Amino acid sequence: MATVLDAPVASSSSPELSALQEKLKSLTEVGAQLRLVRRIPTQLVKPPDVGILQQLNLDTTSADEFQLVKDFASAVTSERVQSSLSTARDSEQKDKSDLVFTRPREDRKRKRQLSPESPRVYVAEAPRPTSRFPSNEPPPLRLDGLADYLKDFNRSHPKVKAHVVASNRSRGLSCPLLLRFSIRDVITIFLSVDETDEKALVVENATAFASREQKPPHSQSDFVVFQKLTQQVTKMIQSEPLVSLQTVLTFLTSYENLFAQKCTRESCGRILSAEAHIPPVARVWSENARIWTPEGLKSGGSPGWEPFHPTCLQR
Repeated sequence: MATVLDAPVASSSSPELSALQEKLKSLTEVGAQLRLVRRIPTQLVKPPDVGILQQLNLDTTSADEFQLVKDFASAVTSERVQSSLSTARDSEQKDKSDLVFTRPREDRKRKRQLSPESPRVYVAEAPRPTSRFPSNEPPPLRLDGLADYLKDFNRSHPKVKAHVVASNRSRGLSCPLLLRFSIRDVITIFLSVDETDEKALVVENATAFASREQKPPHSQSDFVVFQKLTQQVTKMIQSEPLVSLQTVLTFLTSYENLFAQKCTRESCGRILSAEAHIPPVARVWSENARIWTPEGLKSGGSPGWEPFHPTCLQR
């Protein structure tokens, strides 16, 4: 096997062996100096938040490091080291066999960090026939039957309460009137109710608030989720202004699980939207409403309201 420095075989006391050992020693020493000098550039670059004690020693440390560089330069340019380097170069040129470098190459390429969550695969959905409200409208509700209807409605929906907001209870009911609809710990909605020419009660406007917000009915909620919900409910009511009061109240009960329902759009399936971070406040009536199961989105087998994020409905 070839060595860094080729020399004839000699006895331990021969001048050739002594000279070879001296050259190896000088190269070993200058190699050790080189390793020290290589660390100096990173040590000179001090962070901006250097402590007070480090600042006091900065000049001394820098002077010592620059002295190491000067000493290394003097050692490399000395006749002793230059002679050893020349002998090593001549030896390498004579025989380069068995000079195998087994050190693995370091991969300095910057690796990209993995994304915290892979995006969902887009699934194109076929358009489905939908309507804003059920087609089977109940019989018209008139003002004289409103009190009895609200009693039955509240009895059949334990978590829901609907009642007329009256400033003077001694006076009888008259239109227009204000109806307060509330789902316990979820939402409160004020409905402006009036009569049609046929004396049927219809809803003209709606304003949604958080369940514990103390604000007048003509204002708006301080929370974006209830502002968006007000827009969606009002849009549906104004699209079909003659829809009955009973249908609207049944529709509002679909918000009972507002903060736990997932969006029905298959490519979404989230509770909070990715864009606005609000729950699915939009509703679409379907004769075969779909529901989320552990196996995915499945047909529920019965009519009902499907929840959507407003942005998912526009896609």
